[in-house]
Amino acid sequence: GGLLTHFIWRLPVWSLAVGGAIVILSGVCLVVLIQWSGWIPLAPAVLALLGSSGAIYIKTLAIKTLTQSRSLERSLRSNV
Repeated sequence: GGLLTHFIWRLPVWSLAVGGAIVILSGVCLVVLIQWSGWIPLAPAVLALLGSSGAIYIKTLAIKTLTQSRSLERSLRSNV
């Protein structure tokens, strides 16, 4: 989830990518269950995907907002 979020920053695309990752993850769990009678817990994996990608997305958004506000503040100071 974190690596996915590192490369995708726009919210609509990020939402689709995370949704697709959840679909793929559930499909893999289903295939393992049907094909090899194995059990891969889905809920912890989905929670980890959402938690890591969500935390990195929020951190990236905060850094971008802070950088933009600092650059705006610098440009306002230079114009005065």
